[in-house]
Amino acid sequence: GLRGGVRIGASGGVATGADIVRRLAQGADYTNAARSMMRALGCVGALRCHTGGCPAGVATQDPLRTRALHVAEGARRVRLHQQETVRDAVRIMAAMGVRDPGGLGPAHLVRRSHTGPARSYAELYEWLAPGELLAGPPRSWEADWKAADPDGFR
Repeated sequence: GLRGGVRIGASGGVATGADIVRRLAQGADYTNAARSMMRALGCVGALRCHTGGCPAGVATQDPLRTRALHVAEGARRVRLHQQETVRDAVRIMAAMGVRDPGGLGPAHLVRRSHTGPARSYAELYEWLAPGELLAGPPRSWEADWKAADPDGFR
């Protein structure tokens, strides 16, 4: 009964409208994008963020290097990237016949396999009903459930 009071965010590899739709169909309430926004801002992917030596001036406190960053232009690009990414997500949902993110679900995701036919996530994975774990784990989860340790990771 907690799901109504909990929001789930998804991040990691979210860069396109398709990425957003996929995460929402998997159960996320919202998504976060980092790398694509940094690229839109002007990041060149030099992988020197932690050194203070960012050549684009995005991830540095060095006043000389920050001269490379054009804040107004970067802000415009980030805004346009966000608008277009959300617009793409809305178009994809419309093409799927879905009016809002709440209408997305596991049946909207399909996994292709070279060993068999494409199947939806609803067919491939076991989806729990609200409150189902209160009575105990489903049979297919029993071994993992017994091996789980609430005090640490294994």
